[in-house]
Amino acid sequence: EAALGKAATVVPLDLSDLDSVAQFAAGVKAQHGTVDLLLLNAGMATPRYELSKQGFEMHFAVNYLGHFLLARLLGEELGRSSDGRVVTMSSCAHKVMTRFNATLASPAESAYSWSAQYGLSKATSILFSVEHNRRHPTVTACAADPGIAPTSLLRSNPAMEAAMFHHPLLAPARRTPAQAA
Repeated sequence: EAALGKAATVVPLDLSDLDSVAQFAAGVKAQHGTVDLLLLNAGMATPRYELSKQGFEMHFAVNYLGHFLLARLLGEELGRSSDGRVVTMSSCAHKVMTRFNATLASPAESAYSWSAQYGLSKATSILFSVEHNRRHPTVTACAADPGIAPTSLLRSNPAMEAAMFHHPLLAPARRTPAQAA
């Protein structure tokens, strides 16, 4: 609030539920004619196999589909800005993706791998930014990798935390939460 000189408004949004994303976007459209910056920063990583309300694997739903739909629904409002931008938080985890096929968006529980699903969600976020720039040249889209930081995302997944903070090859990517921000 102090930085903007305006009151902040908190609006519920469940990125795993595409209906919630559509409701959120409708509210933004009703209140604002222009969107200057869309920061797609929400994310999750869990070893549990979960499906979204619409039947998508949860990493894919939260880390990619919800963001994609939100940017798509607010496209006109971003286009009205003189300097519209879409910034998506990605991750070096996209490098675990060696192939892509549509079944990865909703794998069978027996084929589930949390690291592959997290990597898929981050790879598709990068591809989204590239394609967004091609289709909407008046709105700048980019994907940013904040590095590996000891945040609640990692603390909620001990296997991921161990892999990220004890593998010597990942040392150059490690950041404090302040550095990652």
